[in-house]
Order: sequence, then C-alpha cells, then structure tokens
Amino acid sequence: MAARRRARPLDPRRAARGSAILWVLVALATLGLAAGVLALPALLDLTTSREDEARRTLARLVDAIAGVPEAGTAGFVGDVGRLPKSLDELNDRLAGDQPGTLCDAGFTPPAAPVFHVADGPLAHRGRLGMGWRGPYARETLHPDGHLVDPWGRRFRYTCPQQTTTVGGVALTFREGRITSAGADGIFGTADDIPSAAFQDRGHLFLTVMRGGRVERNVTVTLFFPVDGEQASLTATPVVINGPEGPERTVVFASVPAGVRFADLDLPGNDRALLHVGVTAGVATRLQVGEP
Repeated sequence: MAARRRARPLDPRRAARGSAILWVLVALATLGLAAGVLALPALLDLTTSREDEARRTLARLVDAIAGVPEAGTAGFVGDVGRLPKSLDELNDRLAGDQPGTLCDAGFTPPAAPVFHVADGPLAHRGRLGMGWRGPYARETLHPDGHLVDPWGRRFRYTCPQQTTTVGGVALTFREGRITSAGADGIFGTADDIPSAAFQDRGHLFLTVMRGGRVERNVTVTLFFPVDGEQASLTATPVVINGPEGPERTVVFASVPAGVRFADLDLPGNDRALLHVGVTAGVATRLQVGEP
C-alpha cells in the first residue's frame, strides 16, 4: 500500500508576500484605470483644440488666397488673377512654374484679353499691383508651415473648373477648397475639416449713366491680371435680361475677382477713370456716372 504524502504547512511569510504582490497589482490597475478616466477629458480637449486650430488656419488660408476687401488686402487672386496652382505657391513664387501641380490647366476667357507686359507688373494703369506679391501665408514661423494641419499632415487642396449661369451669362471659374484629414489622418471620413469654398472669377455688369439716361455710346476698357501679367478687355453696352427686365449694360464675363481699373471713353472726348470691385462667383452690378 502506497504511503500518503503529508501536506506541507503553508509558510506564513510566503503567503504574506504573495498577498502583498496581489494588492500591489490591484492598486496599480486601479491607478491606471483612474489615470485613463482622468486623462480622457484632457485628450478630448486636445483633439477639440487642434480641430479649432485647424479651422482657424483654414480660414486664414482662404483669406490669403481670396483676399479680404474690407481690410484692403487683395490676396493671391487679386494680384495674380487666378487660384494658386498649389498651396506651395502662396509663399514660393517659383512653385507655380512646376509642371503637374494642381490647378495647372490653362484658362480660356470668353474673350481674348490684350496683354500690357511693357507696363510692368507693379507699375501700371490704375496703380493697382499685379503679379505675385507674397508671401501670402504669413502666420507661421516656417515658410512651409501653412502646408500642414495641427496634426502635422499636409492639407488637401482641390480647385476644379466649373461653369454656371449667373445673371443670364455663363460664368466659368475655379472653385477651391482646402481640407484637413482631421485626427484620424484619413481623408473621406467623418472627422475631415473642410474650408469654406472660394472662387477666382466673377462677372462685372457696368451701367454708365449720363443726364439721367443710360449712355449707349461708351467704350469701357477693364484692366486685370492674367497669370500675374496685366491684361485688358474692351467692351461696349449690350442688352441683357436683368432682374427687372431688359437692361443695357457693359458686360465683362468671367474676369478675375478683386479691385480692378476701368477706363471709360465717353462721347465728346470725355473720359472717366475709376476703380471697380469684382466679386468672385457672382455678377457684380455697378452703376456709375450721373443718375
């Protein structure tokens, strides 16, 4: 018959050590859980803070591109006459010469403009600067700081060409938008942060009044930049369908937005020179002269 093995008595010191280790593990787990719970609001605050920062950065980039007329800034579009081919071009003029960038396709206006290269980009009729006058994104210490979002990832910039009808006249323009991929770094997901849309061209409908009547015999030359070079279009009044019926006005279709210079050649060797504002994406209606 086999002998039975007697159970060895439990060593109280070893049991105490095991119990102490167990309590230490429980305490560490509790502390870790508490730390995680306490850190969660801070993590959410950090994410929200970065999202707010991304929105502020996007708004500044839109202002740098489209300009802020009420603040007297022309922006990239006002100086160059188009959207930037890439965000790099805001602070690097030579970036626009690199092939294969976004917004690289040529733009054909409804009427071929006359170029005035001899006037130079910064000294021309109307004393409005034309040509690249950056850097436009000045809020960051590094010249390329405007290219990335608060998570350190590059913004996505799109600028497709579109055509619509505004004021009864076809308007062809590019519509830009800048997007951050958000916290997850993946475009096309729910946490993407897009900018407001912005455009580069609009219509100008200019009605000239003399003696209380619409002047029919006026020739208007409008000066504006095309790819940074001074150009102009010349037009005379035509009849279009206005908001209150047919109206006789001088139409400049799909011209670069911004403050532009107009030269009015009137009967009797009369002449008028004025600055006019063209708003992107819409038809700007202006009435000048004697009402």
